[in-house]
Amino acid sequence: MGSFDPHISEDVVAVVASSVERMSLLRQVDLLSFVMGEGLVAGPASQYCYYYARRQGYDIPPFPLAGCGEIKEFFSDQGVSNVPEWYSKIGIDEKGYTCLHERTIVAVRDAHNRRMAYLLDGEYHTQDKDFLSLSESGVALRLGEQRLRGLLQILFDFLVRGNSGGRPLF
Repeated sequence: MGSFDPHISEDVVAVVASSVERMSLLRQVDLLSFVMGEGLVAGPASQYCYYYARRQGYDIPPFPLAGCGEIKEFFSDQGVSNVPEWYSKIGIDEKGYTCLHERTIVAVRDAHNRRMAYLLDGEYHTQDKDFLSLSESGVALRLGEQRLRGLLQILFDFLVRGNSGGRPLF
């Protein structure tokens, strides 16, 4: 994945958003993924908490709840005490939390370093634990045209207009 430059990305995302009528959905995903780099990832929803903590610089071992590592510090710094509370903080309700192992999450970071997570109802990623760019994750190929169009609209609304659709930002 490429690196995320918020100053360049904000302008390029606006250009991509204004050109969507002329691009195929897969081309939009490829271009948006290229522009956003690590600012737009998808993967197994049950692993996102640990991925996010690692990306924030916390030492999180392969088995995060084994009692070693910095998971407790991460939770404390996030203002939560456990995994379910953290997912609730990012907008995943109790019903969604109980099904995380069967779902894919798409997470996006805007030019102001605000993040939004979108939980897909099913497993659309191809990797077991890692998070990849949206275009590399397999989501675009597995989601279906109508749902992919809806996902892209949500992403562009957030990135261009700052509209999270009521989803919490973190």
